[in-house]
Amino acid sequence: MKKLTFIALVLLSAFFLGSHAAAASCTATVNCNNGCIASVEECPPPYQPYSFSCSAPSQTFQCSGTTTCTSTSTYVECDGNRQTCTQQCFQGSTYADCGSKHLTCSQCQSHQISCLL
Repeated sequence: MKKLTFIALVLLSAFFLGSHAAAASCTATVNCNNGCIASVEECPPPYQPYSFSCSAPSQTFQCSGTTTCTSTSTYVECDGNRQTCTQQCFQGSTYADCGSKHLTCSQCQSHQISCLL
């Protein structure tokens, strides 16, 4: 009986030590405050005078680490893994990019996207 109790205590201790070792010891968070809008006010010739825009919300990154966590206004890094805030919106005379969305005057012309005349 004593041997069984001892084995149970050893297993229970190993469980708690193992689960404690696997737990993260730090976290880092950044709100990039980089929400943006890109627009084309009027498509130039040879396109009709369409106008369109897109937007992207601010990026937020969070990470957890076991040794080091760093947070600045532009990135977070945990145990050497970095996530960096990026510029998300770009615009030209015939296109607007927001995050992974790419809109063009030719898409308006071919009615692939909805645009204002």
